Amino acid sequence: MFDTCEGKQIFMLSATPINNRLLDLQRMMELFTQRQGDYFSNIGINSLKGHFITLEKLLDKNMESTALDVKITNSNEAEQLLSDDLLFRELVIQRSRSYVKESQKKYGGRKIDFPKKNDPIVADYSIKESYGKLLSMFQKAISKKNPLFSLAIYRPLNFYKGEIDDHM
Repeated sequence: MFDTCEGKQIFMLSATPINNRLLDLQRMMELFTQRQGDYFSNIGINSLKGHFITLEKLLDKNMESTALDVKITNSNEAEQLLSDDLLFRELVIQRSRSYVKESQKKYGGRKIDFPKKNDPIVADYSIKESYGKLLSMFQKAISKKNPLFSLAIYRPLNFYKGEIDDHM
């Protein structure tokens, strides 16, 4: 991707610029900065990597534990943190469907209708019917009795050349 993007003006469209971590957004930015850490020094960010590490630490402070001891980010605080971030404000443009509809009304544009979301359709599916033969072959290949592949490190007694007494 670096070679493809080098020297070109890039516009990235994504419904989820941050999917799992802020690193997702950092990686997208690195496509046009060509990993030049001080690319944004003109707005006071001398290290892109350092900037994202700082943002991650700030987000980690806002983590909450759930009943299952899974850490989640307080979305309101995370949204506020990102909206206050200069780099995020300069590069990320967020538009919701309601924003687009209201903007069209306000500025005399045409009425926009977004596609209606349909409920998912459940497909009848059988993994055994689709992959039964492959699953049987796999099961046979890893069987304990007579495996297709066997490594001494996992079953050293299979490769022992001496006499096996009852204590082994």
